Amino acid sequence: MGLLFLYESGARVGELCGLGVAALGRVEGVDGGAAVAVMVYGKSGVRRRWVGSKWLQLARLWLSVRPCASDYLICELASGRPLSSHGFGLVLARLCGRVGVARFGPHALRHAAVRRVRAVGGVEVPLFIDHSAVSSTLNYSPVEDAELAEVSAATGWRGGWF
Repeated sequence: MGLLFLYESGARVGELCGLGVAALGRVEGVDGGAAVAVMVYGKSGVRRRWVGSKWLQLARLWLSVRPCASDYLICELASGRPLSSHGFGLVLARLCGRVGVARFGPHALRHAAVRRVRAVGGVEVPLFIDHSAVSSTLNYSPVEDAELAEVSAATGWRGGWF
């Protein structure tokens, strides 16, 4: 469920780890629609993170069966405290080894979200993941020459302005 949240929303792992249970009761959008906005708190302050409504259903199911009570969606089972970003990464590395896939960190899911959104939305992705500069986002997914050519052609530029 945590991996899906990171992949769908492009959120930082700290935003996931700090996600309170109360936030699931205050979503924006039509519950049961294609996507809903969950309010998270993290590096950029309070922000909306858009996820599929199926994720919301999964999160609510998890809350009904998880073995501990906590104010946080992702928590240490023994204490109920929020799991740290580093702790989440360690759990993910252990799970990768257990299921036999190449290890990856939670931030790789943010990169994957950027690539997916750029494929359909272009270079406006910084708005999606709260980067203040396009150059930061381009480090995640460099712009290819073919993409620049396509954007240039769409604006009417054909190798010269006149």
